[in-house]
Amino acid sequence: MDNKKIKILQVTTIDVTIYSFLIPHLQILKNNNYEVDIACRPTKFRKEIENAKFKVFPVSFNRKFYSPSNIKAFFQILKLLKKEKYQIVHTHTPVASFITRIAAKIARIPIVIYTVHGFHFHEFGNPSTNTIYYLLEKFAGQFMNAIITINQEDYKTAKKMFKKKRVFKLPGIGINTRKYQPLEKNSTQAIKRDLNIKTDEKVIGMIAEFNPGKRHIDLINAAKIVIKKYPQTKFILVGIGSLKNHFEKLVKKLNISQNFIFTGFSEDIANLLSIINLFVLPSHREGMPRSILEAMASNKPVIATNIRGCREEVVDGETGLLFPIKNPEALADAIIKILSNPELAKKMGQAGRKRVIENFDEKMVLEKELKIYQELINKKL
Repeated sequence: MDNKKIKILQVTTIDVTIYSFLIPHLQILKNNNYEVDIACRPTKFRKEIENAKFKVFPVSFNRKFYSPSNIKAFFQILKLLKKEKYQIVHTHTPVASFITRIAAKIARIPIVIYTVHGFHFHEFGNPSTNTIYYLLEKFAGQFMNAIITINQEDYKTAKKMFKKKRVFKLPGIGINTRKYQPLEKNSTQAIKRDLNIKTDEKVIGMIAEFNPGKRHIDLINAAKIVIKKYPQTKFILVGIGSLKNHFEKLVKKLNISQNFIFTGFSEDIANLLSIINLFVLPSHREGMPRSILEAMASNKPVIATNIRGCREEVVDGETGLLFPIKNPEALADAIIKILSNPELAKKMGQAGRKRVIENFDEKMVLEKELKIYQELINKKL
């Protein structure tokens, strides 16, 4: 079928997922003559997405699975699918994907694709919760043609769960490695001045939504230990979320607020990464965290938890260090080890950038995704 006639709907629970991660994926589809629309719950980024020339259909998705608004969202997305007659529906994020796959089956959409950005059931999850999420995924999996995974562990799981479906793997969602080039010293000094950081101060960065799964609490508890050895260390926490105010109050209570900078949401990730000495992600659950790849592309060593996705990106001892979840003491030891050995940090940073270029570059990921589309189209349309 001629690509000009193929209409695609990309669906996420909220608009920040589209804006922060998926715009390059939509643009390459549009550049290859697909017509691409978006359905999500608008929060702060609808205008930016529309400025990128994509039509946004608002749907009342709620990230809390049992929210009554998701019943309304089901009928909204079903009406949209029937009206617009899309040939392909591509879903992302758990709630929107569950609801939309069922609606797409009722609307008789020819091709339904689900990209799982990390199954909600995982090795460190509560067994009862894991079982619920597994059964929900197993049920909704009946109503799709293909699933795209972004890490090797989820790929193996999906192959076992969905034996009659097409299962694909992409190496993450892709990183534009050209965007994260190391900056000249004069530029980094200017960025530090803007943040009131002294030239000789050590800087540790973390980019993550402030939610319980990201485990900011472990970095803060590790910071108490690190600051005893390196009192001038600064910790930059980038992101928004429900727990941000809580942690801002906590560091004040612990009398270490002078060591912390909370930037909020930032469009300037590349510049912020350029001034850090190392990057930390102490998450409890991940799929294939983009923030780690951004840091590695910026020539920075990474310390991350030894969990799915993170251990596929970080080569322990080569591009950074892995540590056990919920272990701030081990995190503090890893931070001190890298801060006290600049030569090791430099070597890890260089190895990390090389690894991202060779394995996770955006151009490679997007080309693979286009081939997946074409393969499914050749078979179904």
